[in-house]
Amino acid sequence: MGALEFLEMLEAQGIKAYLVLFDPPYSRMQTLECYQGIGKDYKNQDSQYFTLNWKNERAIIDRLLRPGGIVLSFGWHSNGMMQSGQYEVLELLLINHGGAHNDTICMAERKKRKRTRVV
Repeated sequence: MGALEFLEMLEAQGIKAYLVLFDPPYSRMQTLECYQGIGKDYKNQDSQYFTLNWKNERAIIDRLLRPGGIVLSFGWHSNGMMQSGQYEVLELLLINHGGAHNDTICMAERKKRKRTRVV
């Protein structure tokens, strides 16, 4: 099951999370390797998916995550969830794999709690 389909299933079941791990393939090559590893065909549209930057998955993650909940994102960038302004970065970790391998960036973010206005 693809990540989007899985997240849609959780949302349809009314699941609310305190913690979400978001660790998608980081490149087209990783996507190809993952698909081949489970016997799924790799189509041209799959190679174009990175231009969306997992936008649909992040939107559902945002709806699933409770206020105050944590998202742990992994990748070769530090985009995370904070682009929406609803998240604060708690911690960044850079993992060096050595040689000519790209580093992995790990980001922990907390979904901000909604503030109530006192009159």
